Amino acid sequence: MGLSSALHLQEICPESEVTIIADKFSPNTTSDVSAGFWRPRPIGSTPPEKIRSWSQATWDHITALAYSKQASELGAFLVS
Repeated sequence: MGLSSALHLQEICPESEVTIIADKFSPNTTSDVSAGFWRPRPIGSTPPEKIRSWSQATWDHITALAYSKQASELGAFLVS
């Protein structure tokens, strides 16, 4: 599970306990300078309407971060 997923779970289930396990943390990772490339993709026999819904929610979250006041601090930018 990725860090974003763990954070989201913590936000929607505040009573839960989330533990992050990693062999290295910032600044000793390549992730500090990595880029994320995202696009919707078919997932087996998953109905297209579910994929569209999930994709829209993901896109809304990504763009909200990129246009937020914290974008620079988060390193969240849209590049085309």
